[in-house]
Amino acid sequence: MNYERRAILSLVAMGRITAAEAERLMLAWQNQAWQDARDWIWITVVCATACLLQTHPHLNFDGLGTLLHTVVDHGTRALHTAASIGLKKMGGSV
Repeated sequence: MNYERRAILSLVAMGRITAAEAERLMLAWQNQAWQDARDWIWITVVCATACLLQTHPHLNFDGLGTLLHTVVDHGTRALHTAASIGLKKMGGSV
């Protein structure tokens, strides 16, 4: 964090960017850092939850892959059917 601020301040000192641009860069970097930290927290929570749920004796995730494959397969079939009905020409020939 300090390295990025020092780099931005050195650019201001050399006259390559203005103080307003430096402030925008610092705010943008700070917002991006919070977003990255938030993403890592969510990933950690989901992974820890999945590990804890797998250790529960009454829960079984062996068929989860098959379930997801079936849901995707039926979903794409439904979309294909809807698209073919919507794109089908109605009426006779002219």
